[in-house]
Amino acid sequence: MVCTVEEVVKGPRHYRSPRREAQAAATRVEIAAAARRLFIAQGYLRTTLADIADAAGVAVPTVKLAYRTKPLVLVAAWDHAVKDGPDPRPVVEQEWFREMISTPDPREHLRLQVAGSRLVKSRIAPIIEVVRAAAPADQEIDALWAKMQAEFHDNQRHTIRALRGKGPLRAGLSEDEATDLLYTLNHPTLYQMLVAPAQPMLGKAAKVFIIPDGSLNALNFEALLAPDPTPHYWIEDVTLANASSLHLLERTGDSSRADKRRMLLVGNPVAASPEFGTLPQAALEIENIRKRFPASDQQVLAEAAATPAAYLAGKPEQFAYIHFVAHGTASRLSPLDSAIVLSKPAPTDDAFRLYARDIIHSPLRADLVTVSSCYGAGSRAYSGEGLVGLSWAFLRAGAHNVIGALWDVSDASTPRLMDEMYAAIQKGKPPAEALRQAKLSLLHSNDSFRRPFYWAPFQFYTGS
Repeated sequence: MVCTVEEVVKGPRHYRSPRREAQAAATRVEIAAAARRLFIAQGYLRTTLADIADAAGVAVPTVKLAYRTKPLVLVAAWDHAVKDGPDPRPVVEQEWFREMISTPDPREHLRLQVAGSRLVKSRIAPIIEVVRAAAPADQEIDALWAKMQAEFHDNQRHTIRALRGKGPLRAGLSEDEATDLLYTLNHPTLYQMLVAPAQPMLGKAAKVFIIPDGSLNALNFEALLAPDPTPHYWIEDVTLANASSLHLLERTGDSSRADKRRMLLVGNPVAASPEFGTLPQAALEIENIRKRFPASDQQVLAEAAATPAAYLAGKPEQFAYIHFVAHGTASRLSPLDSAIVLSKPAPTDDAFRLYARDIIHSPLRADLVTVSSCYGAGSRAYSGEGLVGLSWAFLRAGAHNVIGALWDVSDASTPRLMDEMYAAIQKGKPPAEALRQAKLSLLHSNDSFRRPFYWAPFQFYTGS
């Protein structure tokens, strides 16, 4: 090779070729895609650079030139999973993200975040699991896993701060607690961490009992995304029930049960105050349920008759099914102060709340108590800890099973879900299976009610 004086003094000329750069970029994408497939299929530790080179159709030196080390190839595989969607733009430039940032409503902000990030999570969850599984055996991957978790936790804190700018957090909930809660509920590998290790022991259509702890009390496991054979909600595989302890589960069949057909309906109360207005769909929900039971087997406490005193004096222990359709209040700091908001006994009487602490002193033998409670303008509201207080109260009183909601739900969808559930009960389905069937009817529908927002809030609790 003959060099000019200029080249000897200044070094060789470096030419920029757009075509060559495009080819190099395409090769890097091919390597990242191949690595992603192999890492997911056979794990990080079992996959070699030679495997990746072969799958990408390149030589091993090309892989090393593109990414230098195997951990950096894993980072590239992660990046490929994030970007491998219908919208190749960065998340911050996508429409759902812009709409989320611009909405003044904190609930809508959170709804848009969950809906918008769902597709990304379904893509990245398998590769995140690769990183998590490899971390204990590889120091570099362990550092990468720690960094990913720290960044993910920081992202949840940014979300909480954005939400606080649009409205206050729930009473008694600190920024740190809210961040940890969102981190738990929003983590893309929850299924792999919580369910996958037990999956080989679960048969088809298994009934699974969940005994959650801490922030997992606010999680409906039915809404976890199972990856195989294609991403789907876990509710499509199993029937779930929540319990507070193995001891309570052990005693589930011990106590007696009330007459199998009798139903007590309590709800559609007269508005107790401007804070607790009329519920537009309450009368429809009550009417739908009444059609599922013979007139001789039902008692209805509605409108002015739906008072706490009437419920407590109405011998609720006689009924196999008790269903509330009313507003509700949840106390996180003092769960026994959680209450179902009913009618005032008299215009000047403020005793319109049926408190959890009163419920536990009224013995029950019900097979199912459903707390279809509503809060605010047509929304049915509950926060996990408060609801746990009410659910525990009914179970402590002797009910065998309780259904209640973990978060706000639409007043429009709940009458339909409850009607489907009682139709299944009428045909002989046990309550847990009936609730699952009703949820699946919404999930498999062609309207907006197929979203988890509408069916996943309702949690099934058991253990008398």
